[in-house]
Amino acid sequence: MMKRRVLKAVGVIFVVLLSIALTTQTIKWVDFETAVKLNKKKPKKIFIDVYTDWCGWCKVLDKKTFSDPRVIKVMNKYYHPVKLDAETRDTIYFQNKPHTFIKEYRANLIALRLLDGRMVYPSMVILDEKFNRLKIIRGYKSPDDLLPILIYYGGNYYKEMKYGQFKLKVYKKAYSELFGEDPR
Repeated sequence: MMKRRVLKAVGVIFVVLLSIALTTQTIKWVDFETAVKLNKKKPKKIFIDVYTDWCGWCKVLDKKTFSDPRVIKVMNKYYHPVKLDAETRDTIYFQNKPHTFIKEYRANLIALRLLDGRMVYPSMVILDEKFNRLKIIRGYKSPDDLLPILIYYGGNYYKEMKYGQFKLKVYKKAYSELFGEDPR
């Protein structure tokens, strides 16, 4: 009798944990070329996480910022999110041009161009729907630091006002509309 109860309890716990795991959202990362194709079908801004395998702060960004449910929601709503290894030796085609690894810079040409040659990791780049660069974000950002930037560009507030004005006058309302609560 006791054995059945224990097995039943274990089964219930397993089902609960499985359902939590299946409902946990993640950022829908794609490669650069896929984001360009997706953008033709459904125009969105492109968010590019430029990282390297050896970058410690890149790993912290993945673990702490890109796993935050608020960041995940905003990223998947407004962006085609891209993971770009700056040191990839793969050829990336963009705007009908091949972008290859440049040995002297230890980086792929697409990363060099996106970051204007300032190879700081992690770096994040936001492009508009027509692939014009809107913003380079250098260094680690916590979820609370990154969210206003994501909402500012994703929600097209950058077309109407400067970032400082947005943070002072609009961010709290925009955040509340997205999450039903005030920013932390």
